[in-house]
Amino acid sequence: MFNRLVAEHGMTDVSYGRVRDYIARRRPEIWAEAGRGPVNLFIPQTHRPGEEAEVDFGDVYISLNGVRTLCYLFVFRLSFSGKAVHRPVDRTIGVSYELAW
Repeated sequence: MFNRLVAEHGMTDVSYGRVRDYIARRRPEIWAEAGRGPVNLFIPQTHRPGEEAEVDFGDVYISLNGVRTLCYLFVFRLSFSGKAVHRPVDRTIGVSYELAW
């Protein structure tokens, strides 16, 4: 687009960055006006108590008796209340630890 503006219209006083930013801002507006683009809308999520939860695992280093130890981190989050449980598990012996925040 920038090259065409320079070649076809002789626009030498505009920068590539300015053209890029303008296109990024205008493209969704043009698509919406033409009826082809996504419309910005908000869809609220509703979660019934006890129906949904998210579970994830990851690595975390903790200080265990003064020794930096790599553990698994188990994360459980209830979708309705947002309450979460984070539990590190020592990889070497399979022991779960209480987190003191």
